[in-house]
Amino acid sequence: MTKTTKSTIKSATTVITAQQHYDAMLIIANKAATWHSTSYKKASDELFALLGECYSTVADIRKQGTAMVRELNKVLTANSITFNDGTRLETKVVRVVFGNIGKRAHIYARVLVNAREQSVQTTLFAQWLVKQGGIEAVRKQHKGLTPAEVKAQRVETAEKSFPRVKAKLLSNAPKADGSDYVLALVEHTNGKQRIVSFCANISLVKQVLASVADYAEQQAAAETRADVERERRKLQQQLAQVSSLTDKAA
Repeated sequence: MTKTTKSTIKSATTVITAQQHYDAMLIIANKAATWHSTSYKKASDELFALLGECYSTVADIRKQGTAMVRELNKVLTANSITFNDGTRLETKVVRVVFGNIGKRAHIYARVLVNAREQSVQTTLFAQWLVKQGGIEAVRKQHKGLTPAEVKAQRVETAEKSFPRVKAKLLSNAPKADGSDYVLALVEHTNGKQRIVSFCANISLVKQVLASVADYAEQQAAAETRADVERERRKLQQQLAQVSSLTDKAA
């Protein structure tokens, strides 16, 4: 058997094996689809229903006023449910219902708070939660807005406000780690630019530096090549001058 024949057989075997792996994944995918539409959906529906009951409980307590909240705090303390003065009622209810579930308690409470801020009816809580995309999607909302919508809104606010902000001197820039910071510039119709804000947040500084890294590297390489080319030309000129002087001396 030639080397070419062996290679062909090996390649064909690899193709068949790869297809078998893919077929196996499809079988698992069908099981996953069944799980998602049965067990997972049932568990999600049950969780949403429980959160809906928590939401109704919070609403009922609030309707009865601050005296009821104070009395409830006494009951919680007596039953070893610890909380700070600033702990939201939603968080207290979630802790009683779900027990010690760590960060999940804050996530569930955030969902209940967002529902209240959006004036969701208690009878429609579960449907609302499904429509919003589930617990994680609602948790990330801010006053009913998604993170992307909040970011777009803040960008729009900044764009409207910055033209009216007084120019700032570069010497007044905050000194962050390594003296790095991000600048916000406004360019007027006459082409003049002015600094309107500084940001010394290290994470944002690193994000900006990372985003311009490729450009900076290309520019540095281009400038290095330009420097080398200038030195080469300078050396050629010097050699030409030496050659000219040598010819004259001869």
